[in-house]
Amino acid sequence: MSDAHKAGVVGDTVGDPLKDTSGPSLNILLKLMTVIALVIAPILVGNQPQKLVHTENMDEALSLARAQGKVVLADFTGSDWCMPCIMLHHQVLETEVFKEFAADKLVLLTLDFPEFKPQDPKVKEANEKLSEKFKVEGFPTVILLDVDGKEFFRPDLEDVIVETDKSFKFVPEKFNEVLKKAIALPKCRISH
Repeated sequence: MSDAHKAGVVGDTVGDPLKDTSGPSLNILLKLMTVIALVIAPILVGNQPQKLVHTENMDEALSLARAQGKVVLADFTGSDWCMPCIMLHHQVLETEVFKEFAADKLVLLTLDFPEFKPQDPKVKEANEKLSEKFKVEGFPTVILLDVDGKEFFRPDLEDVIVETDKSFKFVPEKFNEVLKKAIALPKCRISH
């Protein structure tokens, strides 16, 4: 072997952390990091708060409720013409207070009846059938459904408002409390 060849072989191994001199210690470190990541990651992910699940499809809402052990909050609304509906959304359903309360209890099902916004004819027909099925007489109407799609509670929305000087406003804490009591009722079937 020539001197040049010997120098090339020695130079090739000097300072290379992945050669045999340091490789075995890195291998243990990589295994340790992998085990720690696999053990700790689920704990960290598990501690994150759930997000409120929202859909506009009844079958999807019931399927999600069954799978997640929740009930369905069906919200019959007129999103572009009904002022109380718009207020309910802004003052309750879109607030963090409601979302935090509902995230582990409810699947939000919005059944919209717009006058000005375009709507898929199939969605419109499905919403109208549900409105007839549940005998919706006005907007907004909120109904709690079990995992089989059976109504078990229909809150009186006047119980969750406060009068103001010229009108009224919805109070998310009152809304949450009314729903909490209803969900605790024995006839509320969350799962089979």
